[in-house]
Amino acid sequence: MLRIIFISIVFLLHSLSTSLYAGAIDDWYQENIFKRINGIPTQAELAKEFAEALMVKTYADGRYAEILGTKCFLKNDQSSPRGPISVEEVATNTRNHVLLWGDSMTAALTSVGGLITVNPEIYFGSKANNIMIKAVGSSSSEDLRHSLDVRADYNPFLFYPDPHTNNHVNLENKTAVILIGGNDLLRFEMMLKAIPWLTIFRQNSVVNNLNRIVTYHQAQGARVLLLGQTPRPSDPPEFVFFGDLGVLGDFYREMLSAALEMLGAGISATGAVFADIDACISAGQCHRPLNSLTTVVSSVYAGSHENVWEDYIIARLGMAGTDTTWLSQQLGYQTIMVKNLVAMTRNAEHMDEWFAFSDPGALAAGKWWVGNPSLYLEDRIHFSHPWGHSLHTRNLDQKLTSLNWWENPIPTQGDRCNFTSSATFPTGQPAGWTEEPPELPAADDNTLLLLILCFYFGHCSV
Repeated sequence: MLRIIFISIVFLLHSLSTSLYAGAIDDWYQENIFKRINGIPTQAELAKEFAEALMVKTYADGRYAEILGTKCFLKNDQSSPRGPISVEEVATNTRNHVLLWGDSMTAALTSVGGLITVNPEIYFGSKANNIMIKAVGSSSSEDLRHSLDVRADYNPFLFYPDPHTNNHVNLENKTAVILIGGNDLLRFEMMLKAIPWLTIFRQNSVVNNLNRIVTYHQAQGARVLLLGQTPRPSDPPEFVFFGDLGVLGDFYREMLSAALEMLGAGISATGAVFADIDACISAGQCHRPLNSLTTVVSSVYAGSHENVWEDYIIARLGMAGTDTTWLSQQLGYQTIMVKNLVAMTRNAEHMDEWFAFSDPGALAAGKWWVGNPSLYLEDRIHFSHPWGHSLHTRNLDQKLTSLNWWENPIPTQGDRCNFTSSATFPTGQPAGWTEEPPELPAADDNTLLLLILCFYFGHCSV
């Protein structure tokens, strides 16, 4: 983080005086990169990508600090263990053992600012009680890894850390479902498009990060299910609002959430998206919520791209015509790499939804990277449409059911964060533990931020 702060200071100083020069890049890059790039980004584009990447990274670090805490905070909302307690209290405190990690693809199934946006009960039914969603919109695999690393003092290989003495985030007996990695690409899309061969090193970074995240879980005996990415609609290209706008996007969502209760109480329960949710329920693909308000609020969220104020924002930001072809193709490559270089080598489960979300017509024409637009509507990044949510959650439900992972793995007597007086805890190497492989050569956030500065200054030399 100190390195990033230093980079920021240098960048700010250069905005005031162009007499400064950035180094740390070998002359080889000066002679080769600039000759092979696919279109040199403008100064304004470089400055925008640098600033946005840094802001989103800072935002994600802060959000993970809030939801992770240290020790038992993830489980108990307090760092210290709860115990000795009764068997009944153990069962109550450990009910939500299925932990969903991710970015905005997963965060959509939770609340923003304490208000439900898309009610998980619509899609998971009563099983929503078993779920704990700790996803951070706009975050990357590096953000999640870094947050776990910091709290563990970069020691992922400690088996069953003691929450009385170790700051490791307690993941014991969790069933972790992880869908993350898209923002690792989106955050530096401009640079990766300009230098296409850098993308393999960025994909390697995602593999490294996920391997480290798996290590933290396996060191505590937690089970891991890695989810593959899904293809995004890209033909014809349209705007992307609920895409990764970083802190700006989260600001708009938070601003919207503040009015959701009033909207839900006053809005007429009509409209295309509401009808889609109602049809989804009638078809048996979605569960009927407890009251109509949650359905209306979900409709407002899923269909909010139709709002006049959002159209205005899209026009002001010049977001019309955004094409997701490049992103979709890269997500396809990432899915293959994660399956082969993480899931299959680390004794982790994997769920591939790629062809479930593909556009059948485009797939028949050989365009494997095109997603089914009926699952996304005008939102070309998230499956915010009710049918997209229902398909994804149904696939996840079936996968967890086939693995028998809906069953709570926490013993009746509890674990280190919630335990009875007669509890015993495992020690030593957990069952299912796998060694973390050596890291692949990768382009992490710091590398790409430095590279942006190199391009910005136009002087890449030591």
